[in-house]
Amino acid sequence: MNNCPKCGKEIPDAVQACPICGYVPEEYKVTVQGRHSSAATAVAALREVCGYTADRAAQVLNAMPEVVYTTGALEEAVHMAQLLSDAGFDAALYVKDGQVCFQRDLKD
Repeated sequence: MNNCPKCGKEIPDAVQACPICGYVPEEYKVTVQGRHSSAATAVAALREVCGYTADRAAQVLNAMPEVVYTTGALEEAVHMAQLLSDAGFDAALYVKDGQVCFQRDLKD
């Protein structure tokens, strides 16, 4: 059980919205959309930053753009997007309605 951040009432962990006030927590998705390094370097970065296996990291590289991280905490999502950007990826951060709230493309 958690407390709703809007009304403070106790709500079950599994619910998508507060049954008392209707509050829906924000969801942030971090995507990788391109890379500016070799495939081997990019796989190593995804393994380090996201904790992926080598196979999963290779799948992400072949499927870009790809969501690599989802969280309800904005600061956490921005941090992850920055780490990915610093690792040589074009990274973007979206809120659940699809609006971009952070994007960093690396230019050669």
